Amino acid sequence: MEIHNEFLDVNYRYQYYLLELVADNGNYYLTVPRAMKLLGISKFKITQYVEGINADLAVISPTSHLKVNADGVFESQNIDEGVVRKVRLDYLKQSNLFKMLEFSLLHPEKNETADFCDALFIGTTKFYELKKK
Repeated sequence: MEIHNEFLDVNYRYQYYLLELVADNGNYYLTVPRAMKLLGISKFKITQYVEGINADLAVISPTSHLKVNADGVFESQNIDEGVVRKVRLDYLKQSNLFKMLEFSLLHPEKNETADFCDALFIGTTKFYELKKK
């Protein structure tokens, strides 16, 4: 596991891992049960993550698509390492923990708590939860 993946919000992290599994298994087939076992998540979550991935791919790489066929096998279209990296970067930019790091690096003079909460529209409880991570 690469350290910068820890900056991803939980849903984005699993979506990225699923996308990476699909891209890594390009010459083989990946089934839903196998993905569930590898990631430790439910079939329901897999379905949610596939929907989220496809929504993101529609913006980042419109020719790319991911689906699960009737046999429970993942089928990908135009998902390569470059697409996976673009998606990971997008997920990092959207993740609150990464935004907190970016904010603290770019604005060291500001009161982190109040200014960050105002900038991201989050409460102080969420801020301290992120700061603890």
